[in-house]
Amino acid sequence: MQKQKNKETGITLIALVVSIIVLIILAGVSMAMLVGENGIITQAQRAKENTELAETQEKEDMEKLEDEMNAAITGIKVEQVTDENPGILEGTGTETDPYTINSIEDLVVFANNVTSGTTYEGQTVKLGLNLDFNSNKSYANPLRTDYGKYGYNGTLKQALTSGTGFQPIGELSQTGTNYFYGTFDGNNKAICSLYINIDSDKDLNVGFFSKCYGVVKNLGLVNSDVTVVTKNGVPTNVGILSGAR
Repeated sequence: MQKQKNKETGITLIALVVSIIVLIILAGVSMAMLVGENGIITQAQRAKENTELAETQEKEDMEKLEDEMNAAITGIKVEQVTDENPGILEGTGTETDPYTINSIEDLVVFANNVTSGTTYEGQTVKLGLNLDFNSNKSYANPLRTDYGKYGYNGTLKQALTSGTGFQPIGELSQTGTNYFYGTFDGNNKAICSLYINIDSDKDLNVGFFSKCYGVVKNLGLVNSDVTVVTKNGVPTNVGILSGAR
């Protein structure tokens, strides 16, 4: 009886060892199926990476097509801005070292500065390169959403190319005091795709400059769309470069 019991115990241990070995093999096969060269997780990661690459490529292709369409419309070549400090005008404002606008962000801040009371009288502001409101290249970041403080809610590019669009340089009111008195040197460059769409019942001056008392030279404005809808028959001055002078 004792020999039989020992024999049965030996068989049970062998079966246990075999079961463990089988489980280890199955676990290894399962791990290989999950994380191996052709495993589920590996393939899922590859699929994710391929999707991201395809989306990036599609975005680049769309931006390239958009730039080609804008260039065909305006005839102006737009380069990618390399403004490391967007929203900060470089320079000191002198004729030899003018404040320089190197991006749409710079232009927006400059416009707001004038509207807020900085007249730039006796100072020079220069356009550093061609800028197109419709081109991502003209923005340091067209998707930035931190320009609500300047009156642009949502992404900056969308706010500037839809709704009311660009807010003119200087106060809109015909009885205001905050206007541009300096020298704006376009540097033989162009502002493209300016879009302004205002609906108001007040007496306004509307244009790239609302009202300009300074000097504007060597500047091109290409493919501009400035629209003002007035109510109650109020007089409004509208222009592409300046609403009034």
